[in-house]
Amino acid sequence: MLMAFVGIHLLMVLKLGINEWPVPGRVVKRETYLKEYHELTQKDGVRFIPDAFRRILSSLDLSSSPWFCARLLPGQSVPKGRPDPTVVQAIPRPDFFFLWSFCCSGAVAG
Repeated sequence: MLMAFVGIHLLMVLKLGINEWPVPGRVVKRETYLKEYHELTQKDGVRFIPDAFRRILSSLDLSSSPWFCARLLPGQSVPKGRPDPTVVQAIPRPDFFFLWSFCCSGAVAG
């Protein structure tokens, strides 16, 4: 449903344009809005396709990169078997990227 709403929104932006911020003293009339909007965008605007659309695609690329990396790159292995709560001789060690804070805290024995 989200993708459908985004698609409808983009279709409306392409067909009707983007509304401007309200400015005190400027009256917007429904009858002349489209004509005034097209004149303003020709004089002072940025085209949605390809200029603004390129920015949208690059932001989607940047926001989806962590997901693709998590899915494609090999992750850390998971423990095998059932956990045994009677084993108390375990020495907890952090992953390698937190090892520096573990070592600096004085928690390392030996």
